[in-house]
Amino acid sequence: MIDVLAFGAHPDDCELSMGGTLLKLKTLNYKTGICDLSKGEYSTYGSVRSREKEVKKASQALGLDERVTLDIPDGNIKNTEENRLKVMEVIRRLKPRLVFSFYNRSMRHPDHYHCAQLVRESCYYSGLSK
Repeated sequence: MIDVLAFGAHPDDCELSMGGTLLKLKTLNYKTGICDLSKGEYSTYGSVRSREKEVKKASQALGLDERVTLDIPDGNIKNTEENRLKVMEVIRRLKPRLVFSFYNRSMRHPDHYHCAQLVRESCYYSGLSK
């Protein structure tokens, strides 16, 4: 179980958008985590291997208690039943009290927009017993 779980479409999304908040919450003794929906394989900068190294360093710097990377393809993040089940599994397993993600009306990148919708709906469905 963790207190706060942040979702991003790609590795580094959460660090860039709310890394300071996660670090502050960690200093207040909250258990924190990040879930990246993809490995960022289409990244303009670096490779999957270099991104994995960055993820490890960033996770240590933020003092994260959990870091999860799903296998949703970069550039093809969609709000589908298959993807909702993946996100719901993470939410049900980690049982966060607070979930952060993108605000879906302010996103230019399609993956960020779909991440917002996917996480919002998955939070709802993960609370259902069936």
